[in-house]
Parts: sequence; structure tokens; C-alpha cells
Amino acid sequence: MRATHQVWVDVDFRAYRSAYATAFPEQDLRNLVLDHVMNRRVARLKGFRYIRIVPISRAANSSSGGLSEKWGVAYHSTARMIASNKDAGTFVQYADLADIVKMLNIKTGGSLQDAVNEAQALVEPR
Repeated sequence: MRATHQVWVDVDFRAYRSAYATAFPEQDLRNLVLDHVMNRRVARLKGFRYIRIVPISRAANSSSGGLSEKWGVAYHSTARMIASNKDAGTFVQYADLADIVKMLNIKTGGSLQDAVNEAQALVEPR
């Protein structure tokens, strides 16, 4: 399903399923989980108030967290990135490449992120 609208919620909001079902009442969510595209802790570190939520399979959701999210939190917790994020003035981020792979409902490959690496090869300059 190609959505013409997106659902963004406050970074502290938790009722993803009801918010998404309100926006897209015709979509069957029974076999899907509602996932925040960006890790909420990273969003807070970047100073973002809103995050996008998307329906994906439980398998894609389980495959895309863990270690890579810990790396993101550690990276954006460094003094350099705290200053950089503050100075950037950015208030929202649509998605990075790993997020896009997850939004396409593809397992990102756990700690090695094989699917993300394959996607990276597709966008590298030739």
C-alpha cells in the first residue's frame, strides 16, 4: 500500500497502533507491528520532538534494533555530536538508509546489517 499520508507522533507517545489506525482505518494491521522509524533515544539526543511510525512485520522490527540502535545512541551521546546536533537546527529527519530498509519491511540483518550494506551499494556513486 502506498500511503499518501504519514503518521508522526510525539517522541514520548506510546499508543502507536491506535494513532495509526485512526489515520488509516482501512489498513489491516493484524499481522504487523507499529514501529518508530528512528530510535526514540536518538531522536531525543538530536532534539527532535516527533518521530514517524510505520507498520512493518514483527520479523523486520526484531531484526532492526538492538546493537545498531545502541551504536546510534552512543554516537549521538558524544560531546561532538551533541554540539553538532544542537548547532544543526534540524527538527525532523525523514529517515537514514537503515531506516528506509526497515520501512521497506526488509530485515536489516542484525548486528552486521547485511541488507543495509546491500542498499548502501545501490546508492554508492559508480
